[in-house]
Amino acid sequence: MRCIGCKSYIFIPFINQKWFRRNKIIELVSSAIIPFIAGFGDIIPFSKWLLGGLGVVISIAAGISSLYKFQENWIQYRKTAETLKQEKMLYLTETEPYNQDDKFYRFVRNIESIISTENRQWAQFTKVEKKNQTT
Repeated sequence: MRCIGCKSYIFIPFINQKWFRRNKIIELVSSAIIPFIAGFGDIIPFSKWLLGGLGVVISIAAGISSLYKFQENWIQYRKTAETLKQEKMLYLTETEPYNQDDKFYRFVRNIESIISTENRQWAQFTKVEKKNQTT
């Protein structure tokens, strides 16, 4: 049995994870370099410009992470993907609640419930974000 919508719940978390980790690495490396450059400010040409540039890079990386919420999205998608996988395994093994005659109906109902719950959470999250942007 193949779950058509499940592929996005497996692939999308990796994109969010990749961007989250990429931004964190940029922040960490840039913030670690700042004291080094400041310590050798007399030797390194344009050290003030480098320090300012690294501060800008850190701010941009942190802002992007905050704006797109890569970590939160990654966690939410993974949670949903694991829940969908669990339902699939219960269905395939005909374990409770899929050990009765109406197992396919129950499976579809449960999968739709999981997806609609995530959609509701996303709608609430988007609504809060729009409200915060207008105030």
